[in-house]
Amino acid sequence: MPGHGRFRLSLGLAVGASLAFLLFLAARPASDESVKLTANLAQLLAPSLAAVSCAWAAVSGSGRTRRAWALLAASAASWAIGQATWVWFEHLARRELPFPSLADVGYLGAIPLAVAAMLAFPGRAERATLQARSLLDGAVIATSLLYTSWSLVLGPVFRAGEGGVLEQAIALAYPVGDVVLATIVFVVVARIRVGGAPVLLLGAGLLSLAVADTSFAYLTQEGSYSTGSLSDVGWFAGYLLVAVAARRPATVGITWVGRRPGRLQILLPYCPLALAVATSAVQQLRGQPTGPFLYWTFVALVLLIVGRQLLTVLDNQALNRRLAAMVGELEHQAFHDGLTNLPNRALFRERVGHALRRRSQAGTPLALLFIDLDDFKTVNDQLGHAAGDDLLVAVAARLKTCVRGEDTVARLGGDEFAILLEQASSHEVAVRVAGRILESMRPPFPLQGRQVQVGASVGVTVSGATEVDAVLREADVAMYTAKARGKGRYELATTSV
Repeated sequence: MPGHGRFRLSLGLAVGASLAFLLFLAARPASDESVKLTANLAQLLAPSLAAVSCAWAAVSGSGRTRRAWALLAASAASWAIGQATWVWFEHLARRELPFPSLADVGYLGAIPLAVAAMLAFPGRAERATLQARSLLDGAVIATSLLYTSWSLVLGPVFRAGEGGVLEQAIALAYPVGDVVLATIVFVVVARIRVGGAPVLLLGAGLLSLAVADTSFAYLTQEGSYSTGSLSDVGWFAGYLLVAVAARRPATVGITWVGRRPGRLQILLPYCPLALAVATSAVQQLRGQPTGPFLYWTFVALVLLIVGRQLLTVLDNQALNRRLAAMVGELEHQAFHDGLTNLPNRALFRERVGHALRRRSQAGTPLALLFIDLDDFKTVNDQLGHAAGDDLLVAVAARLKTCVRGEDTVARLGGDEFAILLEQASSHEVAVRVAGRILESMRPPFPLQGRQVQVGASVGVTVSGATEVDAVLREADVAMYTAKARGKGRYELATTSV
């Protein structure tokens, strides 16, 4: 079966097993002791499977990818050790699990290892504005989750204040660690690159673990948790998703690229924000006091949202400037010769047409020159095309010294150039320019350590025609006449000079 097919089959089995486990816990078809044993063994099997899958992914990977999967394997193994301790106390020793215990070491140790794993996946640097937006996204997510967690779990646990300092610290460590893990998951998933399905599964699995941990802390604080509660599905399903994601380790990668955010990146930070707003609304409807901590947390959340929107506006403005620059560059490339950077034939025709429209209104003729290099093919054959390109660049530079700034010097292609004299309306002016062009060609051109002599044939027209093609044809015919009569000279379109 192809790799994609096996991956989809694994995902289907994981989803099916999670649904079956959920139905089992909801129906409770056996005695409480049997349900608890089944639930505990299932929660031991899932992280063990995830640890093996991640370890195999680490062995088959390299570099930072190997390190990331190794950390995930260690995280899953740590949680499995905690669960094994729980199973031993609850079913083998048949006595109440002490708090804190080795189980808490395993459970809590899984969280920082999972966070380190997500941060260890390979990535690339992004530009400063996207880095700032990523940081703001993380702050929005963390603050939203903190608000929700404090309202539901952290606040009640903190106010209960039962047990010693160590017991309270460990009790608070679960929801705090879950807030950190969920924040990292949201930020990382918002920056996935191609092959994002395994990353989404990995993020969903870790998020499921965080939700299950938070539910456990809440139910324990309420005194209503027992093994086999529906919240146990979160740990089972979460580690199965991690195990499935590890089956395609090569496609898991996080990138902090300088690209425009997609819909996922835009909306994802608002998911925990919506949860925080919903939590606040429920509190208000129930008449529950907000308290100073939640009040200032909500104020901080509003300020972060405003900052994020402001940064988005600034980033959009920067994008518009870059797009305008790119459009300008593309337009320049479309209408300019890539070698000499002179206007090309298309732009030259456009300017001639514009000049004709102006001249027709004033009733004045249009002055145009066509230039063709003499014996250019000989230079290419003897010195090579690179030398020929250097010669064309040098010729373009000399031609620009023969005219004024408002005149247009263009390369039509090959060794053909053309000049539009904007202000000239007499043969005398056009002829003087043609003479300067021939004079500029007299000094030899330094090419590849040699002095190369190249002449030019110039066709001149001072035309009263009204069509672009007619004017260009007059100058072209005059240029070929000059070349036929001996080269190194100019010819007028109507009068031989």
